[in-house]
Amino acid sequence: MEQIMSYIGTIVGILGLGYAIYQNRERSKLNNYVKANNWFNLQRTNNGNGTIQLAKKLYLQKHSDKLDSEVLNLLAMADAHGQEVYKEVIRQIQISEDSFENKDFERWQKEGKLSDAHLILFKQFSTNANIK
Repeated sequence: MEQIMSYIGTIVGILGLGYAIYQNRERSKLNNYVKANNWFNLQRTNNGNGTIQLAKKLYLQKHSDKLDSEVLNLLAMADAHGQEVYKEVIRQIQISEDSFENKDFERWQKEGKLSDAHLILFKQFSTNANIK
């Protein structure tokens, strides 16, 4: 009976180890997906903000003689909300990345993930980045 229990224990241990390896791989895939999705959302948010800013600029140019304050206010609010979403995406990147320091910002710039114009926002979220 003890030998049967020993075999059962060994089998359960091996199955548990296999399941732990499987779960670790799944967790790693999920983390990679979250990181990639955060960077994709950053780009989408940036594109949306740029479009709103261009629309506001175009509206001001084409209708400078008869501006509608309500439309102008809504465009400004959309821009402000877009900026807040952009900052939230940066915070999500900060949470999901293994490291969030100057060396990472430089690497992301080389990879084309981060533009010079947005570097200051990333540095605002870093605890050890020098803001210039």
